[in-house]
Amino acid sequence: MTPAAIATPTKESPLLFEGLTWREFKAIEQLLDRPGYRLSFLDGILEIRRMPGEPHETVKERLGALLELYLPWQGLTLLQLGQ
Repeated sequence: MTPAAIATPTKESPLLFEGLTWREFKAIEQLLDRPGYRLSFLDGILEIRRMPGEPHETVKERLGALLELYLPWQGLTLLQLGQ
């Protein structure tokens, strides 16, 4: 693996590292095993992406609450299936 500066990925653009082996990926995966980051690995390329945080969850909860009020008022059934 080539040395690279460690930077925090933005929500819009992920960090990409090329030329990694599966063993190197698994080592990095253990180091970055924490909430808020998603790792993807394909054909020697590691992608590190930040996941939406608290602001995203707040908006999601408020939209859900509005839909729970609005849909029955319109005579529609709301079926919640998961995330």
